Amino acid sequence: MVARSAHWRNLGRSRTSSRQARRGWEEAARDWNRFVETREDHHRWELHGPALIRTVGQVKGLRVLDLGCGQGWFSRELASRGARVTGLDWSAQQIAIAKEHERKRRGKIEYVCADAVRITQRWPSRSFDLVTSCMSFMDMPRLDKVLSGACRLLKPGGRLVFSVSHPMNTAPGAHWLRKRIGHHGPWLVDGYFEEGPYDVVWSLRGTSRVMRVPQWHRTFAGWFELFHNSRLGVTRVWEPRPTTLQARRIAGFEGARRVPYYLIFEAKPTTLGRAARVAVERSRSE
Repeated sequence: MVARSAHWRNLGRSRTSSRQARRGWEEAARDWNRFVETREDHHRWELHGPALIRTVGQVKGLRVLDLGCGQGWFSRELASRGARVTGLDWSAQQIAIAKEHERKRRGKIEYVCADAVRITQRWPSRSFDLVTSCMSFMDMPRLDKVLSGACRLLKPGGRLVFSVSHPMNTAPGAHWLRKRIGHHGPWLVDGYFEEGPYDVVWSLRGTSRVMRVPQWHRTFAGWFELFHNSRLGVTRVWEPRPTTLQARRIAGFEGARRVPYYLIFEAKPTTLGRAARVAVERSRSE
């Protein structure tokens, strides 16, 4: 897994954090690819990745848009199961690496370098059966527009399925108290209600890379507010947990047995009637 340092700094809601996010992923592209492809990212290969694949379910023949695809790991997982995949990321370096992988495997994934907030300018409404994202949405500064766009691009009956870091894990004051080296004490959560972008420092196992990127912390209520405003109804929520065997076999998985590290959402477009909209607005104003 990527190790998170204890250094957090609120960046405020500025364009600076957006530029910093893009620059961080651009600069780390090669090391990130090495981290993923050498399977040093145990949580991706063993925990949240398989859980996201199970939540997505059967995808053979479906047209899928994978947002924040990075170097293409999840896009390739979808394609290997028969999906017709388009991967999108705002990092030109990440997309270049994804295309390298695709040339080597002689695959048919289409990769697009673009900002996810502009997806409705690139594709017409009802273009995709499924929209996915693997651990990318917490890195996007204008997620409200991304979700609204994803809702418009889904065909009738289509789904949005994505994974993010769990709000209990992204709160700026969250950290382990260790009783002794190698053994976790309790997990402390502080600053949970302080939503917004925070400066996070990451170390990539197996490389010398130390990444510094902003990540957006949202409460559970904050996530559901985004869904509501984007006309999306949540149909499933999953907090993946490693097995006892995995916790014994993989360093760092002990904590994930006790505290949720990741959150997976499945949502579908929903149409609220006028009476329902009035009721929701009234409840929010009380």
